[in-house]
Parts: sequence; structure tokens; C-alpha cells
Amino acid sequence: MPKITLFHGTAHEFDAFDDRFILRGNDPNSALGIHLTEDPTVAAEYARLSARDIHGTTPRVIMVEAEVRQVGIVSDPADYLGRDPDFEDRENDVTRVRFIERRFELIDQGFDGLCMDENSREDLRGAWVIFDPNNLTIVNSMTLEEAEAFAEEYEGSFNPEIEFEEVTLFEGRLDANLKP
Repeated sequence: MPKITLFHGTAHEFDAFDDRFILRGNDPNSALGIHLTEDPTVAAEYARLSARDIHGTTPRVIMVEAEVRQVGIVSDPADYLGRDPDFEDRENDVTRVRFIERRFELIDQGFDGLCMDENSREDLRGAWVIFDPNNLTIVNSMTLEEAEAFAEEYEGSFNPEIEFEEVTLFEGRLDANLKP
């Protein structure tokens, strides 16, 4: 299966990804799978946030090889987050249960994960979700300083064998440009 290098920021101790890490985040879209990024400096920021958690330890960036064959590209941040990122309207938020259902629908359609469109908002550009933690292999664990130094010379990872297809997670999401 084709592989791509991605990064995960954390302050929790583990040596392999597993299903226990799904649903752990504060946002309902954590139910999609394991969240990763193409950028080690973004992963370092998430590691800093994770260190604030009561159970957090030393923040670190984990470099992983993700095995993916078919990846859905999401172009709408509101669709990916299940809410308008610029507007607090909890009434229209997608629930965690609906994200779980959508995850399994996408898996049944043959998708291994999702990524944000490269033209997305800057804070979501390079964001990935891998549905099956067994498709992730830890390659390296870096301190935040090591990750930031690595990022200065890192040119990214691309694998032409990966199939990308536009997907919509939820029909009828609130348009981010339409505010009440």
C-alpha cells in the first residue's frame, strides 16, 4: 500500500496508535480517526496544547508513515470541522455520533482517510485524518526543538500512487460565508 509521511503532536506516552486515541479530542470531528499534519511545526503546536492537559507529559512530535490508498479531499473547513470555524453556532454543529457514522460510511466506500484541500484556510492546510490506526507506523519521536529544526529542511512527502477524490462529509452544512 502507498505510504506518506505525516506528523502528530502529543504530550502523551504511547509507542503505537490504536483505537483508544479516536474520540479523545474536544471537537466532535475527533471521531473521524487519528489527526495528523503534513507540517512538523503545526504538530509541535498541537503538542504544546496537549501538554496543557492534566494527563499530558513532555510534548513531542511523532513522525509516522501512513499507509493509504484512497484519500478523500475536503475543501470546506465548515464541513471538515462540523461547524462554521468563524461563528459559534452550536445549534447547527455536527454531532460526534454523526462523525462516527460518516467515518464508517467512508471506510465502507474504500477510503483510508481524509485530507484538507491545499487551498483551505491556513490553519487547516495540510490536515489529515487516518481512519485505521493500524495504518500508522511510528518512524521517529522528536522534541519540539528537533521537530522545528527538521521542518526547516523538510520538503514534504508526496506519493503519486495515492488516489485522491473530492468528498463532502455532510450535505447542507452552514456556508461559512453566510452569517445570520
